[in-house]
Amino acid sequence: MSLLYEHKPRKVILQILKDEIDYHDKKILHLSPEKKIFDYLKSKANIIPADKAPGFYKLVDKNIMYADATVLPYENEAFDIVIANHIMEHIPEDRKAMKEIYRVLKKEGRGIVQIPFSKTINATIEEPFINNAKMQSQLFGQKDHVRIYNLSDYMNRLREAGFTVTYLTPEMLTKYSKYALQENEGFINCVK
Repeated sequence: MSLLYEHKPRKVILQILKDEIDYHDKKILHLSPEKKIFDYLKSKANIIPADKAPGFYKLVDKNIMYADATVLPYENEAFDIVIANHIMEHIPEDRKAMKEIYRVLKKEGRGIVQIPFSKTINATIEEPFINNAKMQSQLFGQKDHVRIYNLSDYMNRLREAGFTVTYLTPEMLTKYSKYALQENEGFINCVK
């Protein structure tokens, strides 16, 4: 349902889940799970937490599964919702991960796939297989990022994966401004 780079992404996602998405009794895959979102949803939906480094998330849930986002170990159309908040900028083969998320979503399923993006750069800046924390910090603003997305390019990558993508402008999202939504940012609605 959304992509956004803002100061407090978890609060925005939680509010959008509460206001915009029917998650009750749905099957949800939560990649790189954030504790507050996971804790909120675990009694309301069938949520499966997963990551390529599950030990890092043991405090979120002791039963976290191993899952590489580029080769998800789930059947086709297994989930109603996939939450992959701020992971694509870390994944060298992001297009493969987008296709996998699309594959495991049920028809009409939603992907909440937030990323940091820029509307001012002409093209996505990336070094997918960089392995130098200092250079990654200099190039991408964080030691474990491999790209900064251009907003149009990101939306096109999602379309190439099969998603229907709609950009919701900041004006359409004014009710979320109290959750630190930045002035020039919006959401992208991704539906299978």
